[in-house]
Amino acid sequence: MKRLVLSLSIIMGLMLLFANSAQAQVRLYSGYSEGTYHSLGLDLSDIINSNRILIENDTIHGLDSFGEEAQSDTADADAVDDDFADFDNWYSAVVNRRKVTKVKSDTIDLGKLIILRTSHGSVANLNKLTENKSVVPSIAFMQYDVLTNSKEKSLQILAPLGYEAIHLITLQNSRIHSLKDLKGKNIGIGAADEGSHYTALRIQSECKIPWISFNYAFPDAIRALIEGKVDAIFFVGATPVTAFGYPYLKERLRIVPMAHKNLDKIYKNITIDSNTYSWVSEATPAYGVPLVLVSDENLKKEDAKEIITTLKNKHDILKEKGHLHWKDIKFSFQGINWNIYPGAKDWLGWKD
Repeated sequence: MKRLVLSLSIIMGLMLLFANSAQAQVRLYSGYSEGTYHSLGLDLSDIINSNRILIENDTIHGLDSFGEEAQSDTADADAVDDDFADFDNWYSAVVNRRKVTKVKSDTIDLGKLIILRTSHGSVANLNKLTENKSVVPSIAFMQYDVLTNSKEKSLQILAPLGYEAIHLITLQNSRIHSLKDLKGKNIGIGAADEGSHYTALRIQSECKIPWISFNYAFPDAIRALIEGKVDAIFFVGATPVTAFGYPYLKERLRIVPMAHKNLDKIYKNITIDSNTYSWVSEATPAYGVPLVLVSDENLKKEDAKEIITTLKNKHDILKEKGHLHWKDIKFSFQGINWNIYPGAKDWLGWKD
């Protein structure tokens, strides 16, 4: 009987420990597996989760070899057929170049904090956070224009993560050379739950350009453009967007410069440099929208602090080993007019 009671006590203790551990996990909603959000999410979850693995009273980082070589537009070029059919295999090969540091046997694993989830992008992430009625805390990458267009004041910004580029892309032989040339054209604007969709429609509204919208999801929008189903596509993403490095696209795509006085009041003037993609021949004016890491109201202070301080303290590793966008991130709250998670500015070392 005593053994039974003892066994039940052990089981109950393990169940309680598991329950507490499960409650401590935080969902991170990223984006499509082919997009920048997911690459950043892989980096962030690796760096935070591996920071909880102790080795002889020290910590390890979880990133290895996902820098410039892995994101090069010439990656596995010899293995690509002269069509778009091999895109999925090519992309998988590029992503699989990232390696997570192996954990030694003499370690103490404190359990994962971040559980990475894919999504369709900013609007989908907004919906995930606002519709989350459970006690499981969630965070997400999100375009700032999508966030500020919402009425969900319970959402809070954990960290500003630089700017995403608003890409307007057409074919090399297209007659589209500016925003005004979109008039009457078939334009891919992304699926309804993508941030690109919201931004494209806002640009259309602000510039009053009557184009015909097609809701092709990413990366199907690229295929639609190549196949002539649309004349141009909008896509919002932190550069470089890995999918745009597909070698088959090199002689086929062209970036369209954007400039409009109404957009100057909303978005930041940026430049997409000629070395960003193989098919960009010269520095091209574009617009940028802030990328922010956002939390729902369920995120505990201790978890928020761990996420933000790890992000700050391991930023050099992220810049060296992670997606190239980490090099452009300054953790600047300038121009951000939204609810900030209490303590976030201090943890990031930002001074107003």
